[in-house]
Amino acid sequence: MIAFSRAIEDFDDSAFHRLEVEAKGESLRVWLDSKLLDFEQGRKVGNVVSIPPAWEGPPKLGKNDGTTGIFFGAEDNRNLIGGQQAKNLRVTRRQTL
Repeated sequence: MIAFSRAIEDFDDSAFHRLEVEAKGESLRVWLDSKLLDFEQGRKVGNVVSIPPAWEGPPKLGKNDGTTGIFFGAEDNRNLIGGQQAKNLRVTRRQTL
């Protein structure tokens, strides 16, 4: 894990939410329901997460070929799957809000 966001107050876990992720170069930004999220990374809080290409070394560990990932956590069920779902998953260029 390179960064994390705090739990959102009054989050409706019975509804589907719109999640948008922008990974560009060595930075990442995330919107949930059109709201830009803040993350903690290296004891600093901000809405841009640094995603340096650590796999390029040294030592060289591989090449990502432009990949990224999404991880859903379950704070109350540590080390267990939280039951999260994704539907209508699309990978596109992000449109300006």
